[in-house]
Amino acid sequence: MATPTRGASGSPFPAAAEQPWPERLLAADRSIISDLSLRGTVRRVVRAARDLIDARQVTLEIFADGVDNERRLVRAGGWPVSADSDDGALTERIGGTWDPADRELAGRPFPIRTGDREYGRLFVLPADGADLAPDQEVLIGALVETAGTAIRNAQRYEESGRTQEWLRAVAEVSRSLISSQRAGTLERIAERVRDLADADVVSVVRPDGADDVEVVAAIGVGAEDLTGVRYLRAGSLAGEVMRRRRGVLFDNAQRYVEPTLCPRYADSLGSVMAVPLDAEHGTSGAVVVGRGGQRPFSRSDLEVAANFAGQAALALELAEARADQDRLRLLRDRDRIARDLHDRVIQRLFATGLELQSIATVTAAGPGARLVDAVADLDDTIREIRTTIFALRQQSLDSPSGLRGIVLSVVADLTTGLPRTPEVVFVGPLDTVAEADLISDVEAVVREGLTNVVRHADAKRVTLRIEIAAGELEIYLGDDGLGIADSGRRSGLANLRRRAEQHGGTLTISTPPGGGTTLSWIVPLRP
Repeated sequence: MATPTRGASGSPFPAAAEQPWPERLLAADRSIISDLSLRGTVRRVVRAARDLIDARQVTLEIFADGVDNERRLVRAGGWPVSADSDDGALTERIGGTWDPADRELAGRPFPIRTGDREYGRLFVLPADGADLAPDQEVLIGALVETAGTAIRNAQRYEESGRTQEWLRAVAEVSRSLISSQRAGTLERIAERVRDLADADVVSVVRPDGADDVEVVAAIGVGAEDLTGVRYLRAGSLAGEVMRRRRGVLFDNAQRYVEPTLCPRYADSLGSVMAVPLDAEHGTSGAVVVGRGGQRPFSRSDLEVAANFAGQAALALELAEARADQDRLRLLRDRDRIARDLHDRVIQRLFATGLELQSIATVTAAGPGARLVDAVADLDDTIREIRTTIFALRQQSLDSPSGLRGIVLSVVADLTTGLPRTPEVVFVGPLDTVAEADLISDVEAVVREGLTNVVRHADAKRVTLRIEIAAGELEIYLGDDGLGIADSGRRSGLANLRRRAEQHGGTLTISTPPGGGTTLSWIVPLRP
């Protein structure tokens, strides 16, 4: 058998008159199977069919449900309106419709099947524009059998490549989740899904209470309108996949686009799929993916996206478990420190104070007075340490409890507006205060007072003391700032005075000679 040489048209085998039919068919088959890429294989099928019988025109119509996810026409011989209709070049049209008149003139169709599905149809128009001769029909029929096998192999090859990309994406997300830098992981999940699924918009949705869901991350068209959006779980696409614990796919997204994707993108969104973030201990959310135009998702897209989401959910679950373990270790450390401070440091300071106090009683007036001052300083230090102990133990709780906890929570909220953390002192049996209305008023007074300091006082030092003594509760707030003006700050203090009067108490605002402001809110305690 002679070795084929390149023909005048630039094809990889000679013109029809230069080679016997079997050798030409074999050369065409070799050409088709020589490229593993799907697009390259499709183009070789069209060229091979044209050169096999020296056809005037060959057109391959690829259906929209092909694995390449787009309706496409590939033609050798040019479109009737094309300037290159006679030069043998390949041309493509992606999407849209095929003119019925053009279809009528395209020649006889030969279906190309990939397994149990029809991938497309090959239209062949002979050189003379008439019907195909019987031997030409046999040749084209044999060619489309090879084409179906080659296209299916190319599909599998590209599917394998996409699967590898998804696996690499899973590994990337897993590494970021188990590392110490977990910020932005959900955004990376959305971004990887968008890139690998060739999507236009992706949102990551997680439960928000029993009835709602929230878009915690979004990327793509309209992402700025999506992030942070909350909507009802029931009836939504995200809620449906979380309930089913399996992915769903819709060619028409109009039913779900309003609550789950982007309202202003609804008109152009064509296909949508959603997969659950489903791991061993349940479903923690969903990934909703949208694609515009005539580019529907395939079942293969849904399967690999579901596998990716499942692996990502497992990584999220492991990362959250690790974060819980880290938090538990931190809380245990805080509790240990609090115990050590209470059982060791405070007891030693208290014993030292008692010893100094006893020495002061038998010491001369001058040194004895200094010892008494030292004992007072030790008492202040013990109170500060007790406040620190309570703060450490309060941080072990999900929400503040008791009068001390609520006050410390308010201080923590407002500390960022001050140059230094306020000095907080608790005196007396504060934990005996159980009246909800009084605790609420104490919170309001502390918040309003500290807010005024932050906004108006320009203070460098702030002292807050909550004390119970002689049947009364006092909130003392002092600062070294600019002092109180005739307006502005006074307008926010009227409510605090009313709160005190409702309990039969008083509010006193003063400016000491050295500057600054002091607030004293005193109310009697119920017997």
